[in-house]
Amino acid sequence: MSSVSGGSVIGAMYAYSQDPFDEFDRRVVDLLRRGLVVGIAKAACTPTFLRQAVATALTSGVMAKAVGVARLGVGVVSRALRLDHRRVQTLLRTVQPPMRRRVSRTTAFETALRENLFGDRIVSGARRGGMDVVINACELRTGSAFRFGSRESGCWRFGKLRDNDVPLALAVAASAAYPVLLPALDRDFVFINNKGEERQTRVLLTDGGIFDNLGVTPIEPGRSAAVSSNVHTPDYIVACNAGAGLLSEDPIPYWWPSRMVRAFEAVFRKVQNGAYQRLHAHVAAGQLRGFILSYLGQQDDRLPHRPPDLVPREDVVDYPTDFSAMRDHDIEMLARRGEVLTRLLIAEYCPEL
Repeated sequence: MSSVSGGSVIGAMYAYSQDPFDEFDRRVVDLLRRGLVVGIAKAACTPTFLRQAVATALTSGVMAKAVGVARLGVGVVSRALRLDHRRVQTLLRTVQPPMRRRVSRTTAFETALRENLFGDRIVSGARRGGMDVVINACELRTGSAFRFGSRESGCWRFGKLRDNDVPLALAVAASAAYPVLLPALDRDFVFINNKGEERQTRVLLTDGGIFDNLGVTPIEPGRSAAVSSNVHTPDYIVACNAGAGLLSEDPIPYWWPSRMVRAFEAVFRKVQNGAYQRLHAHVAAGQLRGFILSYLGQQDDRLPHRPPDLVPREDVVDYPTDFSAMRDHDIEMLARRGEVLTRLLIAEYCPEL
């Protein structure tokens, strides 16, 4: 199982438990009813957290601002003095915020996950049926995939973690830390590179959907274990996408914020289309026996046929993807559309399953 973004919460709830499916389903519905926003707020309002947050702001926060001003000043002076551009860029790369951001809303999210869902479980711990699990995040400094896996964890730029005893709550929080709302998790890990050398490296971990919103890259054919971590070779891929699909024509992106949001959405959608094309190419080349994409934004008129119990696209497609509490009606509608779509597509395109 490979999970990404908010899907990592429910994915980890399933993979790292042994209860029957009915009990798992009950736990998920309970979680959706209460949401995670209140839990995050409670974790962020404890006296300990508030003291640490203030200390972080007054130390690493102030130093990060100072570094930003210094970088700007170096750039202005270098242009005024017409200094060598390459040397200036080398100097700027060495001027970085020196202290980690130890406390943030995302660490409060991690705390809420640990206290309410995962306890002290680790990513290499016991899993349902011994399944292999990959929880996908993105390393923000390098723009690379960072994968927490039950076999191994790491990033190709730095290597694999020396110790894979990473808390499950940390992995899920990193995977689901949507950068508009949640800062990247700032951590130090000890990596072992391909030469067997150990090095402690600072990483910034954010929502895995930035790199791969489907979470399929760890299980695509053709990846090399000599370079990448968590290389898997499945026969079939069944993927779930909670996206809305085609961008709507409204609202008109007039001001700078709306232009930037729409530009990001357009780039994001194009990258996602590339993932679909790769999956089709893998099947055509015989590297995959088949794949299924159960897609919230699926255009209903393009289905092979429309089952009578299918929840229409327009009834659910605009539902927000956040951690707020949900109504029973919305849970039922979203779950029923997902299940009916998945069963329909498997029966049509991979009936052998």
